[in-house]
Order: sequence, then structure tokens, then C-alpha cells
Amino acid sequence: MATTINASTGVLDSTGGVVITGDTSGVLALQTDYVTLVTLSNGTVAVSGNITATGSLSGDSATISGPLAVTGETSFSADATFSSNGAIKLPAGTTAQQPGTPINGMLRYNTEDTRFEGYANDAWGSIGGGGASSITSAKLYFFAGI
Repeated sequence: MATTINASTGVLDSTGGVVITGDTSGVLALQTDYVTLVTLSNGTVAVSGNITATGSLSGDSATISGPLAVTGETSFSADATFSSNGAIKLPAGTTAQQPGTPINGMLRYNTEDTRFEGYANDAWGSIGGGGASSITSAKLYFFAGI
């Protein structure tokens, strides 16, 4: 059961388990050319540079400072909370670019109709907001979803 790390290629070949013991500070660091790429300290992993993952990533929490780019479908198994004074950019496109197999709850901005829209009950419909409004009379109308 040997473990080999090829310093010139960065390839780790292990036919058994790998045990790495950090220094007395309890910090484990992976470096190349004296530049720290990854540190592990008290259960926190810090990465300098890009992370590429194939498969799934999991954990109790993650903090990302800077942009996060995700390609492909992303699923959350809990509510998402955004705590800033910025905005969320929704997908945008023409009516012809609406998803081919929509599901209830989808939201997007229709650039052709210049409106926000949502998908429910087998149809795309307009979602209020984002446009100017004006009052043209002193009458108030209620619509019962018909």
C-alpha cells in the first residue's frame, strides 16, 4: 500500500489509504512553486484559484467571495437566501426561446414582450412589476383570477 506523489506532474497514485498529518499549527496546505493553492484548518477549506468539480459537491455551508459561474442545471434542496442590496438576474429571451419542457414555478424575462413571465398550469403568464403605471380614474377594480 504505497502512495506516490509525482512532484513534476502533480499526479497522486495511491493503492491504499493516504494519511497526511499537518504541522503543529493544525493547518494543512497544498502548494506549488511556494504558492498556496489549498489550505485546511479547523474544518474549513480555502481554495486560491478555480475549483473544477465533476459529479456533486456537498457540505453544510459554503462562502464564496467573488463571482460564481455554474454551467448546467443547478438544484437546491433547501431555500436560497440572498442577503445583499443587489439584484438577481433572471434568464431572459424571446417567446421562441422559452424552455421546451417548462415546469410550474419557472420565472424569466421575455425580451420580446418586455415583461416578466412565469409558468403555471401549462401556460406562460405575465408577472406584475418592472413597468410604469398610472391611475387614469378614481375607480378601483378587482379581478378574481378569471
